[in-house]
Amino acid sequence: MTATAVFPQDAERRVRVTFAEGKATRSFEDRISDFEAVSYVIPLRQGQSLHVVLATNNASNCFDIHAPNRPKPVYVGGDSGTDYKLLVQAPGDYIVRVFLLRLAARDGQSADYTLELTVTG
Repeated sequence: MTATAVFPQDAERRVRVTFAEGKATRSFEDRISDFEAVSYVIPLRQGQSLHVVLATNNASNCFDIHAPNRPKPVYVGGDSGTDYKLLVQAPGDYIVRVFLLRLAARDGQSADYTLELTVTG
């Protein structure tokens, strides 16, 4: 499991992601505000692909992807956008962490979002 930087004012929820038989996509609708974050934990196998799409009403709402046993995110959405496809290099629990950028969080902003996770392979 990868450690995620959590600051004292952060409120983080964890959601264990499972897929129904024969389904490869899950969508989650949620709302975050201030320093809240939601970590979606997805068990993946080597060779699978994870496609993440974040639709949000706040441009400061983004996500990072953390791989097992990696000290830094393998994807930083604050720098790269709200749509990313990852080829899984190592098996384990991957974490898609949805949050607001610090400036927006300090301003007391919120975001309504839909996170779509698709696993193939």
